[in-house]
Amino acid sequence: MKKNKILVLVLIVVFMISGCSRMTEPNDLAYVVALGIDKSDIENCYDITIQFAKPISISGGSDEGGGGGSGKGIIENLTFTAPTIYSAINIANQLVSKRFTLSHANLIVFSKEVAEEGIRDFMETIVRNMEMRPNIYMAVSLSKAQEYLTDVQPLIENNPSRYYQLVYENNYSVYTPNNVSQEFYFSQNSMESENVLPIANIVSDIGKDEGKLSQGSSEGSSDSGSSGGEGQSSEGGEQSSEKNNIVTAPSASPLPMDQYGFEYNVRNYIAGDIQSRSKNKSETLGMAIFNDDKMVGIMGSVESQLYNLMKGSFYSMYASFENLYEDKKSSTVRIEQAKKPKIKVDISGDKPKIKVDLFLSGEFYSLPADFIVEKDIETYENNVTINTEEAAKKFLYKTSKEFETDIMGFGSYAKRNFLTYKDFIDYNWKEKYPDSEFEIHVDFKIRRSGLTIRTGEE
Repeated sequence: MKKNKILVLVLIVVFMISGCSRMTEPNDLAYVVALGIDKSDIENCYDITIQFAKPISISGGSDEGGGGGSGKGIIENLTFTAPTIYSAINIANQLVSKRFTLSHANLIVFSKEVAEEGIRDFMETIVRNMEMRPNIYMAVSLSKAQEYLTDVQPLIENNPSRYYQLVYENNYSVYTPNNVSQEFYFSQNSMESENVLPIANIVSDIGKDEGKLSQGSSEGSSDSGSSGGEGQSSEGGEQSSEKNNIVTAPSASPLPMDQYGFEYNVRNYIAGDIQSRSKNKSETLGMAIFNDDKMVGIMGSVESQLYNLMKGSFYSMYASFENLYEDKKSSTVRIEQAKKPKIKVDISGDKPKIKVDLFLSGEFYSLPADFIVEKDIETYENNVTINTEEAAKKFLYKTSKEFETDIMGFGSYAKRNFLTYKDFIDYNWKEKYPDSEFEIHVDFKIRRSGLTIRTGEE
């Protein structure tokens, strides 16, 4: 009995003095914020950029960039040629005094060339790894991913992780789609929908590279004005000061103006088309269209608005519409989604028939001074309804006919027409979708006319 007590006491002492040999202190880790994936000249390898944060600089403990909000000195980039992400991490661990961890990675940027070849292998790495979060933001860069990450210099946010969150998960910014790694993986392995990712690019200075088209311009062209941007000299745009970080959109951009009713006189920008003198040269606008794991096309900012509108994935947005009078001036309405879109898919005929009902409410934010809309609000509502329906239908036919991809996820609604999932697979939705016919109905009501009410009798 006495021996047993001694043995128990010894075991207790051993457990108390034993350390956590496999545990790592937070101060011994280097936290990766973002990854960039570019093509390499070496076969089956990639140029992988690791962007990591400097905690001392973020907290303001360092004179270099701490508390300044410029982003300089807060993040650092290392680029290695390696076959996989973790091969690059292994190399990086030999160059710094701390061990890199991907547990706080917020963003993975693929170059256009990598996205066009396919990113399935990288998705397997992301979803299989317990260290990486399932909600990592992803984007496609029209420039090199390394260049995009190098030029990220947040003007306001000191914390780069917070900056990426505000850029890629902003429900008030309808010019880009929201998508994270987990959703991309599920859609990639599903027969019900395809994927989209935000487009990133480097913004060129006004007056620099004059006459040079921005990357992705020809691919992003569309009837609604989504062609690429051309370098513009400082004489063609507003004067700006690099010292004050002023972002300037050129006044004579080669992008054609949209002359249809929805977003009237608004250019369909793609990332990189808006030139600036801002210190932060990175920009996110538009969306990359995927078929399975390969990028097959590009859509601009106005088309991204329509995507978010029919997805019901925004809080509110500002939309411009053609005025009813002959002066062709624009009016701006703040649009809210009264309720989620209602979608029905009929597969009884030779072609799928897809019906989308949108329920929108609006508030006047900008009107021409001589436009007394209060005299006939119903006519204005009907005009907005028709313009939105035409723009949405045009957008959907472009996804089905030109790209042949169901980025809206209509397949999940078509699946409800089958008794078993096998029946749905046998129907082969991906082949049937390009022949789909669309019917759009918009229920739009003006809820508030603004603070000024005019009767036309004054």
